[in-house]
Amino acid sequence: MLAKIVEHYRAGDPVDDPEVLRTARRLVGVGETFAAGDREILRSMGAFFRQNGRGVLRDVLPGQPVDDLGDGLWDYLSRMYAAISPE
Repeated sequence: MLAKIVEHYRAGDPVDDPEVLRTARRLVGVGETFAAGDREILRSMGAFFRQNGRGVLRDVLPGQPVDDLGDGLWDYLSRMYAAISPE
């Protein structure tokens, strides 16, 4: 799923694109399942990825460059989440 998010990010896909929204909903579903709805766990996961994301992405995307995937990607993820969150 992270590979798909990186693909959307690199393509400059808007977060309200239907495919991006589907990906965001899948990601949230996985996070909710993993964290059993515990918001503190979800916040910790977000902080972990912001701090260690490049290492994780190197494992998920072997052989692909990840140096361009810094805070911009995590900001994109935040905007994806906001796009599917109720006001």
